[in-house]
Amino acid sequence: MEIYVNYIAVILSAVAAMIIGSIWYSPLVFGKAWMKLAGVKEPKKDEANKQMLKGMGLGLVTMLVMAYVLARFMDIMVVVDSNGALEMSLWLWLGFMLPLTLGSFLWEGKDVKLSFLNAAYWLVTLEVMALILVNML
Repeated sequence: MEIYVNYIAVILSAVAAMIIGSIWYSPLVFGKAWMKLAGVKEPKKDEANKQMLKGMGLGLVTMLVMAYVLARFMDIMVVVDSNGALEMSLWLWLGFMLPLTLGSFLWEGKDVKLSFLNAAYWLVTLEVMALILVNML
């Protein structure tokens, strides 16, 4: 069985995921709420820049892996249209991302609002990534 992966689509969907995260967790959207719920204190400017660069670099690598694996799943499952992409990403989110993000509430004592804030981010991100991947076949 030959697997087809469009690497340009993988890169674009990973970049889109990074953009979504940058907006989602920005102070203008959910950043302040996330910091409060997660118990994160605002670092000093120099530390923040170093942390942000490191986080963005590692985040991009993780998004590239996620996009590639999602592309492989979509190819194996013969997802060929937007409806199929949205359905598949919803099921992946429901079966994997939601339980993982709720684990921070269940086992780490984090606020359930934080879990749902993060879970909603992953739903939006997976849906967008899947749409990019399927529309660039």
